[in-house]
Amino acid sequence: MKTLIFALAVLASPGVLQGARPVVIGTNGGGPLSRTANVGWARVSVYWAEVEPAPGQWDWGTADFIVDRARSNGQQVLYILSGAPAWACGCTNGAARPADIELWKTFVRSVVSHMKGRVAAYEIWNEPDLSGNSTYGVGWDADVNAYPRYVDYMVEASRIIRATDPAARVVGLSLSGGWNFRTLQILSQVESTEYPDGNASTFVDIVSVHANAPGNSTAADTAYRLWLNKLYPLQTYNPRNALKPIWVSEFGWNSDVVGEDGQRDRIRDFLVAMTGADSRLAPFRITHAFIYALHIGCTDGGQGIYDCAEAPKAVVTDYLQTLEFPAVQPVGPPLSTEGTAFYTLSPCRLLDTRNAVGPLGGPALGARTQREFPIALRCGLPATARNVVLNVTATGSADHGYLVLFPGNYAPFTSTLNFRPGQTRANSAVIGVTPVGGVTVGAGQFSGPVHVIVDISGYFE
Repeated sequence: MKTLIFALAVLASPGVLQGARPVVIGTNGGGPLSRTANVGWARVSVYWAEVEPAPGQWDWGTADFIVDRARSNGQQVLYILSGAPAWACGCTNGAARPADIELWKTFVRSVVSHMKGRVAAYEIWNEPDLSGNSTYGVGWDADVNAYPRYVDYMVEASRIIRATDPAARVVGLSLSGGWNFRTLQILSQVESTEYPDGNASTFVDIVSVHANAPGNSTAADTAYRLWLNKLYPLQTYNPRNALKPIWVSEFGWNSDVVGEDGQRDRIRDFLVAMTGADSRLAPFRITHAFIYALHIGCTDGGQGIYDCAEAPKAVVTDYLQTLEFPAVQPVGPPLSTEGTAFYTLSPCRLLDTRNAVGPLGGPALGARTQREFPIALRCGLPATARNVVLNVTATGSADHGYLVLFPGNYAPFTSTLNFRPGQTRANSAVIGVTPVGGVTVGAGQFSGPVHVIVDISGYFE
């Protein structure tokens, strides 16, 4: 894949901060409650111990249900690879890594092969900078310097993911929210470890960190703690990864401590800070943030954004539901949105309405109608793309008309291409995509159907 850094640079002017970006909002947990909150990304975990309860015995029931439920709600999935079974790790809490890295490689290869085209990104383990944690599937219960190390597991997983499903993104590090020396050790290892096929940092597409807020801390306190505990150490000890996209894959407040209004305000204000409004966070490319949690149940209901009875709290009704699906915290003035890089793809057909009825097939578009097509994860297109380079063809119409392609629900005032009765016509265009990888096609003929064919040759990210 070739990378061209486009000259979409932000124009500097007095008082304007550089490097701002909208933040895509996700939740830890997916499905109907998440979709009702207008959230387009779900971070999910089906532990290795559940998927492979005994060596070579695979049970995909729960994993398929969770992933397919999110997908059926139009959501993209961040899938956590963690939670080792006792037979592989000799542990009871899923946190110790298997001494035989081949067991890990078999697990990762099986999951990625099974989920190909359905999972947008894989997060490698969960908080490996912790040890001795009582929560199942949290931490790395081993000396971080003992081989095989976390960095070795991460690199092996990345190789498999990239070879098996090139559209999926590798989310690495998954660091806890607090400060500890193991964080610095892991970052240093990722920075300095060389493999025959590259430095360890090159195997990471996205860096993930956590920022769960303790007690009654404010959004500003949490933003400072995120910078101090994780982002500044990343910049210092692993500078090769410091300019990559960063996902805050866990953050949130307990409404039993701060109240529902306090939970709403802190979550919103922290998301605003991550767009670049906080000067300490502005240099870092935080593009996605996942609220912890969606709904925990009745034992720890204060942490969720739905209560024990699954009723939405104020953060849902007064904030998330005021944003269009998929929810994004936009950049506010005086900030300017950062530029992007362009990646080429081998020309590939994304959709063709002449084909059988389906998400990327028929039927043809009727007069004055529009339809959203879920193009992400097809043809090697990642769900994190922001714009796509397309060749659009209209054919089979018996009337004058036009096609217009755009992200979301609201069409622009300019068409992508115009056509006449009986004419097959094509045009190239750069089109924005939604934060879940959707493109809407609007048909502007006065009568009858028109078929649409769309090919892709590249994307911006």
